[in-house]
Order: sequence, then structure tokens, then C-alpha cells
Amino acid sequence: MNKTDSRRRNGALVLSVLAASFFWAGWLVNLVSQTQINAVVGAVAISAPILLMLGPSRPAFLDLARILLILFPVSVLSIEVLTASSAQNLFGGWRLWPLLLATCAATLSASLLRVDHIRTTAIGLSVFILLFLGGLFTMLEEAAIVDRWVLRSPVHFFIIMIALTIFVLQSLAVARGAFPRSEATFVGGLIQLLPLLGFAGTILGIMAALTALPDVFNTDQASENNSEALEALLGGLARAFETTLLGLLGSIAASFVNTFVAVSEPS
Repeated sequence: MNKTDSRRRNGALVLSVLAASFFWAGWLVNLVSQTQINAVVGAVAISAPILLMLGPSRPAFLDLARILLILFPVSVLSIEVLTASSAQNLFGGWRLWPLLLATCAATLSASLLRVDHIRTTAIGLSVFILLFLGGLFTMLEEAAIVDRWVLRSPVHFFIIMIALTIFVLQSLAVARGAFPRSEATFVGGLIQLLPLLGFAGTILGIMAALTALPDVFNTDQASENNSEALEALLGGLARAFETTLLGLLGSIAASFVNTFVAVSEPS
């Protein structure tokens, strides 16, 4: 390992320790949900710096540490979003900051380990942007926007997350002048995934809506109960068609931008 690689590894080690520290500090003061699955994520955060310390003797450990540093912020955000009841609950007060700082440190750490791999940076930046925007909207008392378009269902969240990753990758490609061939293929796959996720959300939404259908036509129930069942039915259908709309709009916009980004041929 040359001096430059050694400095990058040492910088990544410091940042990975900070990421784990921010996460566990949030855990101790009850800002991060104290659940078993978050305990596993916290163990992943601790494993990364240990692997980095062992890395000089076994390079495979560096690759494993980089993978863990990418999975860590994505896992943290996914778990918190899927378990939060509202944007105010997720981003309100001081709750956001341990996650934001841990995500930023882990992303920078992973980027130092593989500076030529923009996927690492893009995924981490997407998590950071989503956390930052969620916190900003909540501070501006516009949490309803986050509830409406990000936290409405798991499919909504993953479509927004993938669309953000595509946007960051395209922005980095524009800054560099061109897409490397492997990154262009990766982005193309993500673009194709967006409408598929939207259709999957539509199917799940219709299935959920149909469960309320018998109550709508149940004449034995009071009219108020029938109204609630009808509201649940229409709400499920609305969520179903929204995911298709989001997936299609994201795919169309990303495909349009992709036409203006050159692809570099391997040398």
C-alpha cells in the first residue's frame, strides 16, 4: 500500500469511527429507535472501522468495509422511514442530526476507499439529500409534503430514493464530462426499475383497497362505518395509481436527461 492509499485508508478509518459514534450517541440518548434491527445496523457501523484496521494485511477486508459503509446509511434511513409514523416523528427536533451526521461520515469514508467508483458517492449522497430535505421541509412546517410523497408507502419511498440516486449519478457524470460505461449501464438499469416499482406499488395498493370492498357493501353496518370503508378503498386506489405516476415520471425525466450525457469508452 503506497502513501496515498495509506492516507485514504486512515481518513476512511477516522470517518467510519465518527459514523459509528454518531449513530450510537443517537441510540444512547434515544434519538435513534432502540430496536433489534437498529442494533444490528449499529453492529455493522462498528464492524467497518475494525475491518479497516485489518485492511493493510488483507485487502479483501477493505472491500468488505466499503460495502458495509454503503449499506449502513441506506439501512439506517430505510428502517427509520419505514417505522416512522410521520415526517414530524422522523425529522422533528434533534432526531435528524445523529442520522444526518452518521450518513455524511459513512459516505465520505466509503468514497475515500474507492475514489474512482461514483456509485458509492451517489448512494450516500442520495441518503444525505433525502434526510436534509426532509429535515428542511419539517423545519419550514411543510412536513405534510414529506408525508404525502415520501412516507405515504414503502414503494413511494424507494421510488424517490432511486430517482435521487439517478439524479446524483447523472450530476456527477456531467461534472466529469461523461459516464463511464459501467456507470451508464447501472443508471440504465435503475431507470428501467422505476416504472416496474410503480406497477408493483399499484398492484399492492389495489390489493389493499380491495380488502375494504366487502365493508362498503355491508348493509348490516352503520352508514358511518360504510363511509370509513369507502374512504379506505379510495385511499388505497389513490396510493396505487400514485406509485405508477411517480415511477413513470421519474423514468421519463431520467431518460430525457440521459440523452444529454455522453458515455466514455473504456481505454
